[in-house]
Amino acid sequence: MLHRLYLPNPHREQLRDHLVARSKIEPSYSPHNIGGWRSDADLLLDPLPGISWLKRELSGALERLPIHFKSKTKSLQAWAVVNPPGAYHNRHMHRWGFAWSGIYYVDPGGAYSGRTVFEIKGDEVYVEPE
Repeated sequence: MLHRLYLPNPHREQLRDHLVARSKIEPSYSPHNIGGWRSDADLLLDPLPGISWLKRELSGALERLPIHFKSKTKSLQAWAVVNPPGAYHNRHMHRWGFAWSGIYYVDPGGAYSGRTVFEIKGDEVYVEPE
């Protein structure tokens, strides 16, 4: 099941600039990212206001999930991806027993994001960033 949730982050520009700066000095942690950068999965531990805000919003969204999802959710985990023009993620699966997964586009256009394809029960669902 695919749901869209819009989170207009008041710290968006600061968060974008912070993640782009990190991408230039930290190693990439994903073999799936070609030509871009992926942070370690500790993103939500970063004290930056935009990340703290995002963590609160995600926690609130979890509270609004149907009860059968809540029982499977033990913790939040997140990482950042910065993809300049021409970079992309190879097709991959999240196999760690996630109850749900999603993408928060800090910059939904231009050089740092792009269309995502989710495979849901054999069907491909294309999501354009907004």
